[in-house]
Amino acid sequence: MSDVPPPPRLRPLVALRAAGLLGLSLLAGYAGASLGAERSTSEDTDRSCDPERAAVARSEPERLRCEEELDARRRAADAEREANFATCTANCEAARSTCVDAPASPDDESPCEFARRACVTRCEDGRGDSFRFYEWELLSEEPCPGEAEAFALERCEAEVARREAVEAEEAEMRRAHAEEARRDPARAEAYAAARREANEAMVAIPAATFEMGPPDEGPATRVRLPAFLLDRLEVTTGAYALCVEAGTCRPPEAEGPGCNFRQADRAEHPMNCVSGAEANRYCRWRGARLPTEPEWDYAARGDDRRIYAWGNEEPGSRPHWSGDCGGRGCGRGTAPVGSHPLDVSPFGLLDMTGNVREWVSDRMQYVGGEVDDPHAALGSFVVRAGDWGMDRSRYLRVSTRDVHAEAQAGTGFRCARRP
Repeated sequence: MSDVPPPPRLRPLVALRAAGLLGLSLLAGYAGASLGAERSTSEDTDRSCDPERAAVARSEPERLRCEEELDARRRAADAEREANFATCTANCEAARSTCVDAPASPDDESPCEFARRACVTRCEDGRGDSFRFYEWELLSEEPCPGEAEAFALERCEAEVARREAVEAEEAEMRRAHAEEARRDPARAEAYAAARREANEAMVAIPAATFEMGPPDEGPATRVRLPAFLLDRLEVTTGAYALCVEAGTCRPPEAEGPGCNFRQADRAEHPMNCVSGAEANRYCRWRGARLPTEPEWDYAARGDDRRIYAWGNEEPGSRPHWSGDCGGRGCGRGTAPVGSHPLDVSPFGLLDMTGNVREWVSDRMQYVGGEVDDPHAALGSFVVRAGDWGMDRSRYLRVSTRDVHAEAQAGTGFRCARRP
């Protein structure tokens, strides 16, 4: 097979479109502030994106010309790669047709057929290598003129959608609290006291600018993070049950081995088997919210990019996981929250590495440079770190993320809010 020539240097066209346009539609589904505690962040909900929109309009003709040219070059590179692959496999078949087999038993593959398959495999490997090289060039190129303006508009509109969702959820929770008081004033006061107690126990995380992003997920990005509060412990089944009793939260739809909600002896275990939306609803009921991914990342490992919450030493028996007891599943489910005090972050938060993975409200896009949180993130709920069923230490790294997560026995959450 002839080598595919180096492709033209292209900008990250697909990545930018996915990060912006998909993120805009998903961001409307979650909120980034909390009742009462974060009302100040809603003051500029109606912020106009007109300056960004005007900048996009000025640059659009040149940007569209650039995009059309780059798309044409990409199609040409795709066609050349596939043509080279077709030529390579045709050569394999031609060599097979002239190959003379040595005698072989009926159960053995003939030497000629083995050689043909090995030849085709080399062709496939070459096509794959050429595609990966092409994608690397694509992601490392400068954007088209006007791309920065388009990306700024997408982020602005996403932030407006996020804040509109915040206001809608705040209004819904005010109605829910009023309905609690109407139905049973005494129980409503008990619910309010439980919410206050949980929020007062949160840990203060100072404002910071820190570097975020594992090396295999794009360029590291410096994130400017305002001060916030985060639960010291994962939300328990007992705490979530109060929200269900109040009529705001729903029992988890996921059921099965390892789900804690209906287990009488697991009130102090982490609430699991809930979706990101259900977890966020509980936090909203409390006057809080799920943490953003940058908030969770910084709270878990500070600014030194440590591998685990406690540092870089191997896990051993520090977290609740299956790696220190003989194999997957030996953890036999979750442990009571906070029962592994050596699984501790720089800020004193427990179980940030093991027990259950944790929902965050958004997905950080590693775009390089320096950005503000929550403007740093586009996308919807993902989970971070490891859980009780993990039996290999690499799955416990605090940088571990699952972007296709569902409600599972290994997934829980904790809540955040602004001071």
